[in-house]
Amino acid sequence: GSFVWADSTNADFATTGEDQFLIRASGGVGIGTNSPGQMLTVADTIESLAGYKFPDGSVQITAATGGSSGWSLSGNSGTTAGTDYLGTSDNVALELRVNGARALRLEPNSSSPSIIGGYSGNSVTGGVAGATIGGGGASGIINQVQANYGTVGGGYANTASGINAFVGGGSSNTASGVGATIAGGWSNAAYGWYATVPGGYNSVALGNYSFAAGYRARANHTGSFVWADSTNANFTSTGEDQFLIRASGGVGIGTASPTAKLDVVGDVKATSFPGSGSALTALNASNITTGTISDARLESTINRTGFTASGTITAANFNYSVAKTKYKAIAAAAFVPASSTLSRDLHGTVGTYIYLSSGQSMYANVDLPDGVTVTGLTAWLYDNHASAYVAVYLRREPLSSLGGSQQTLAQVATTAAGASATLYELTDVSISTAVIDNSTYKYSLKFYSPNASTATSNARLHSVRIKYSTGSPL
Repeated sequence: GSFVWADSTNADFATTGEDQFLIRASGGVGIGTNSPGQMLTVADTIESLAGYKFPDGSVQITAATGGSSGWSLSGNSGTTAGTDYLGTSDNVALELRVNGARALRLEPNSSSPSIIGGYSGNSVTGGVAGATIGGGGASGIINQVQANYGTVGGGYANTASGINAFVGGGSSNTASGVGATIAGGWSNAAYGWYATVPGGYNSVALGNYSFAAGYRARANHTGSFVWADSTNANFTSTGEDQFLIRASGGVGIGTASPTAKLDVVGDVKATSFPGSGSALTALNASNITTGTISDARLESTINRTGFTASGTITAANFNYSVAKTKYKAIAAAAFVPASSTLSRDLHGTVGTYIYLSSGQSMYANVDLPDGVTVTGLTAWLYDNHASAYVAVYLRREPLSSLGGSQQTLAQVATTAAGASATLYELTDVSISTAVIDNSTYKYSLKFYSPNASTATSNARLHSVRIKYSTGSPL
């Protein structure tokens, strides 16, 4: 019952079993057409009652339309999420390819599947769960995830080898610490647990919870933060919980144009400022009120009596170890007549000298620091009158009875005989009751000339200077 049709091919074409219908037609078999383009071309519908068998041995018995078991190239309709799916039903990975090369691989795991995108050589270590490689990679520079729930977003030659580690992209980066993160950049490493490198080049976050950024930053200690500028050298932490900045252009706070290593536009508040303070300028001692200072930081001339190793500084014990000499100058312009009915003449562009045009006396208040010791009174006087003399007195009077009795502490005077156009510098160093007591007394200078009305400009006061010593810099 066999039927055999053989074309002109110079070879036998024989049946292999009973009731066969065999055709050898190297030009193709046409049904409904005389121009077959394939081995069998049918110019009409083909009906199958049993289905179609494919080269892999599978048999399809229904067409790939919506609601069926196949997926149409033009899309399916009538599907049910969770029931209908594209994928495998056994423990075998699923791959999607483009141009014949793998572009996406889904690897099964009983805990959580892994997703591997990008270059076909990108890999997730066997048995690892929940890993993700978004893409990237190439021959010889693949991306890898080697621990559970690690992620490499892209780039090339990147490795996430710590649990929950993340490398966003860039190249040649390694995140090996648990929860370590490298956002990108080149040749960076995050070895510590939960360490971070946001980018840059050749930076390492070695310590747990550390942060390294910029160029050649090395956060080697727990909790350290290291920012390194473009200087071609490692910048490395030296202890835990440090915050280090290498910025050769300066650090600006409140300014985009720093002019120093640290330039702050605004107030700086701190509990202490250790160091010698040798570079501090424009400090005003009146702004320093209370506080403590180490004995070792006091100048050698400071008297340390009453200080502990870190005693409290007060005016009572903040003294020089050796008393210092100071001066108080009183200009001629500071003197005023004893009463408003008297008059004076002040000469010179800056009050060079003064004399009385009427009356005999003029006065000037003296303000010296409490507790200092007066050691000299010097006056510059001019006496060119034949019978007059001029004198200056340093006096005090009790605050309890102002205008009453006054005590002379020191005095200088010219002689009454003869006239001489000379500016005398006269000094008295024999001081009575020399210690200043501002709580009890008021201090003043008196310029006196008994013949001032006739002497006038021939009896002048140019200036006065009081010399005193003090043990306190305050």
